[in-house]
Amino acid sequence: MYRHILVPLDGSELTTSLVAQAVEFALGLGARITFFTMVEDYGATQEGALMRTLSPEAFENELKQRASTVISKAVAVGQAAELACEGVVRIGTDAYEEILQVAKEKECDLIY
Repeated sequence: MYRHILVPLDGSELTTSLVAQAVEFALGLGARITFFTMVEDYGATQEGALMRTLSPEAFENELKQRASTVISKAVAVGQAAELACEGVVRIGTDAYEEILQVAKEKECDLIY
């Protein structure tokens, strides 16, 4: 059946229960999970544009650091259940496009 599941996360209050449900589902199938979250690109703001210009690397790292907490917690839950899992953080403006792109790149056969 399904071998690789993409689980998009938004960091909301529902994330915790979604992660637990996805892990249980994946364990039942013997599948692995890629947890995904996207950080909104604030480069169009005055502060973001300045930071992107002065230090593109620092700009990207700051954005990704915001999302790493969400992903780290999800991966920890998966690993505690001895599930093969990984986390992916992207910067973008359209979540649905990033979700589809990551699903394709990681060869996921289900988006949970």
